[in-house]
Amino acid sequence: MTEVRTMNSLYPKLQAAGVPKQYVKQYVLPDWWNSELDADPEALVTAASYLATRLNLEFISLVQNDSELKFCPNNQIKYKKSEGNQPHQLLVPRAIASRLGEWAAHACPVPYNSIVNLSAREIRKAILHSDATVNLNSLLQFCWNHGVPVIHLTKYPAGNRKFDGVVLKVGGRHVIVISVDHTSPSKISFILAHEIGHICLNHIRENDEYLDQSIELDSDSDSEEERQANFFATEVLHGNPEPRYQILRPHNLDTFLFEARSFGDSHIDPGAFLWSYAWNANKTQKRNYYPLVNNVLKILEEGKDARRIINTYFENSIVWDKLSSERQDYLKEMVSVGT
Repeated sequence: MTEVRTMNSLYPKLQAAGVPKQYVKQYVLPDWWNSELDADPEALVTAASYLATRLNLEFISLVQNDSELKFCPNNQIKYKKSEGNQPHQLLVPRAIASRLGEWAAHACPVPYNSIVNLSAREIRKAILHSDATVNLNSLLQFCWNHGVPVIHLTKYPAGNRKFDGVVLKVGGRHVIVISVDHTSPSKISFILAHEIGHICLNHIRENDEYLDQSIELDSDSDSEEERQANFFATEVLHGNPEPRYQILRPHNLDTFLFEARSFGDSHIDPGAFLWSYAWNANKTQKRNYYPLVNNVLKILEEGKDARRIINTYFENSIVWDKLSSERQDYLKEMVSVGT
């Protein structure tokens, strides 16, 4: 087979696989890499090593010109997709998430305490033993206490399809990667609870992945496992798999603020109440309260960023010294911590 000679000759191959040159230079190659090295044949092996490690690629497929790029490992994947999309369209994001999930599992200091077969009621009860409501922070604490790392990751190459969440199982340990790019902690708490549901309901086997491209609170999903995970998440957050909230006063910002805050006394997170109410009103009455909910949450969740909350837990929970300095640098860059 023909061998790739330099990085300049490798960039088009990466571009064709969904990894543009700009992304490679910004996120994958080391900081000391420069344009002169792009044309240096002796630097290719070093570059290919970084690419293979950080993009989860088979090394030999990088340096042989006639070989198609091969992302690895070839885990079995359960895939809940959006209409019209196929698994291969998520290959690059999946490969990157799998690699970082592997490192997170390795660096997690907490022995894995399996949550498989735990019920939604048991999880809610355990969380409310020490927290007033089930929210993003308390769900993250629950996961890390059981040795389940959670990462928020959105730095994928432009042009690739993205997913809301994926559950990996690496070396006997579950890892959750959230990739929906939304700041609302209460919105992301449903995504996280949904992925926890996949674990507890035993939807993932060893070396499996369960990838949700798009998660919606929809009991009419075509997938039985998706319906189960939705009911599970809703029960964890609300104590009821099918809550039906009512607001009898005029629907305006002040009313929604008052109602949401009052539910905190019932161990219901105000944001979770609002999202559930808006979804049910849309489904049963064809009323769109989502813009109003978003305006209320700008007040209730002011200054809070779900992405930062997740990765602050991650930064403070893993043992960085378990990873090489090069892996530390890449992981910190990808999840925007330590900078």
